[in-house]
Amino acid sequence: MVCTTPIWTEAFAIVRLRRIRPAAAVSIGCALLGVAIVVGVPDRNETPLGIGLALAGAVAIAVYLLLVRASDPRYGTLAVVARTYPAAAVVLLAAALIAHDRLPGTGDPAAWAGIVAMALVSQLFGHTALNAAVRRLSATLVATVTLIEPAIAGVLAALIFGERLAPGTLAGALIVLAGIALAVRAEPRATAELAVNHGT
Repeated sequence: MVCTTPIWTEAFAIVRLRRIRPAAAVSIGCALLGVAIVVGVPDRNETPLGIGLALAGAVAIAVYLLLVRASDPRYGTLAVVARTYPAAAVVLLAAALIAHDRLPGTGDPAAWAGIVAMALVSQLFGHTALNAAVRRLSATLVATVTLIEPAIAGVLAALIFGERLAPGTLAGALIVLAGIALAVRAEPRATAELAVNHGT
């Protein structure tokens, strides 16, 4: 459910353009099908709260991508993340305090290594790359490209932790790549349409 971000970014584009873009719809559907094959579809064990939180996360990142895409071009990527990252850190810290969630102990290097890796790799590198990309590309394309993450995670789990890949993982990964390829091919026209509609 958290992988549905491209649906929400494209829904916004449909509202702006007042029509459906077939190429975008096909690419998103293809990529999401691949993700479903890799990770599986939600089952009866999923709680309403979990599903709601996953959907809320997908909508939140869609809104964020759209806001960054529409932000004043005078503010570069570093200027944007210099404002958003500290704000996100404060909100996360406040949420942890409200939930009485404790930090790992000083004697837990594995937990701290994971936290540092998420901060330096996932946040500073990954999310900053998303911020830079969405300034030049449509939010739907950027969101669609992120759907390769579950496939990459599966491959890394196999290589690093020796986990066995499900038979459909490779097929699902190839379908995700096909969806991304379709999105990339349709991007120049999509960007032009959105720019015209926006009056730029």
